[in-house]
Amino acid sequence: MSARPVVHLIAGGLALALLAGCATQDQRALPRKLAAMTPADVSAGARIMDDPRERHILISTQSAFRSSRPIAGGLEAQTYLSATVERRTGATHIKLWQKTLYKGARKELHQVNYRSRDGIVAHDLAVAIHEPDDCPGVDRAGSCVLGKTAAFELSEGLVREIATLYQPGSREAWSFRFKDRNGRDVIGGIAPAEALGLLQAIENWREGQGLPGLKS
Repeated sequence: MSARPVVHLIAGGLALALLAGCATQDQRALPRKLAAMTPADVSAGARIMDDPRERHILISTQSAFRSSRPIAGGLEAQTYLSATVERRTGATHIKLWQKTLYKGARKELHQVNYRSRDGIVAHDLAVAIHEPDDCPGVDRAGSCVLGKTAAFELSEGLVREIATLYQPGSREAWSFRFKDRNGRDVIGGIAPAEALGLLQAIENWREGQGLPGLKS
């Protein structure tokens, strides 16, 4: 079972229009519709891919909310969480995924930095994929829109820490920085409601299977 759900490209013209406003946006502000979502909304909208022929199931928040927003370093086309859960034991591995669209030289993202209760944490990315370029035709002027999908692993403890930040209606995201080898970093963020909603979806699946609950 693939741990990388499909990410849909944004049409080139729309992406270019949104990219034009990247530098002036408040990078911490979540879209209002996303900020209005509750953990229960996320849990209910989470996709569970449960193939009985596989040893793991995949739970993803990708379908719970689809939107884009300007961020430092490009356009956040989509950010979501995925969890692979071992069917027999319930052991869980969680990743945070982000698809970034941008213009200019190709980014070489290789590391993620974020703040936790233990201070500043930095570690290598689990996934860093160049997406196909979206370029205008030969009869049209304009720049290519480039894409990068990156992911990093999160412990259940960190996801729970992020979940504790949830406040109904708050537009404050839990933020992270993807480090580029040439200094063109990308700053992204995720809604705490999404972290709590994923934990609830995992808990619901584990309970349905008669497995132990999440560690507190």
